[in-house]
Amino acid sequence: MQHSKYINPLLDLSFKKLFGTDLNKDLLLNLLNAVFNGRKELIDLQYNKISVTSILI
Repeated sequence: MQHSKYINPLLDLSFKKLFGTDLNKDLLLNLLNAVFNGRKELIDLQYNKISVTSILI
């Protein structure tokens, strides 16, 4: 398996690391506004401090 110096943003842990902190709030706002494509515009957001890392069934 070849290792990469980049993270895969499609993985849950990577996505949370990239977009899940106040430090990177602007990245998440830009991503969500791009997804809404002008239909809506977010100007701010708040993070929920509760996170579920795994669920056993």
